[in-house]
Amino acid sequence: MNSLLNIRHFFTENSIDEIFQIGGNHMVKGVRYQNSNLISSDSSSEMYGGKKHKLSQTDILHQESIDYLKNDLNLSPLEARAYKALAYKYIKNKYPDSTSLERSKIMISTIKSDNFLDEFKEKLDDTIKIIESIDSEKSKKSK
Repeated sequence: MNSLLNIRHFFTENSIDEIFQIGGNHMVKGVRYQNSNLISSDSSSEMYGGKKHKLSQTDILHQESIDYLKNDLNLSPLEARAYKALAYKYIKNKYPDSTSLERSKIMISTIKSDNFLDEFKEKLDDTIKIIESIDSEKSKKSK
């Protein structure tokens, strides 16, 4: 066996946990077998030390608010984003010491209130222009 390349196997009772190929200062993750299921980490960010992104409760509430605005109030996706942004900004200014999760919970209840659209309608056009500008800049950077 080549002295620069060693293969270590870590065995458990029923599976091979991980196979590492070590050469010089580099460690490359290989293939894992757990309970007879083949799991490869080649395409995941785990290979580089990162973790897969899991949505937080705050992210879920933000998406829920946009979905409510689009589906239940029949707004366009852009209008829904703008109204959600307006509501969140209002809540953030009104409750500056609250956590993002607390603000998100208050935001969703504000969005579901009876007079929500009327309260924020006057600022809608300006907010839509800002969102369109941000989207335009993002698309330019991604090209």
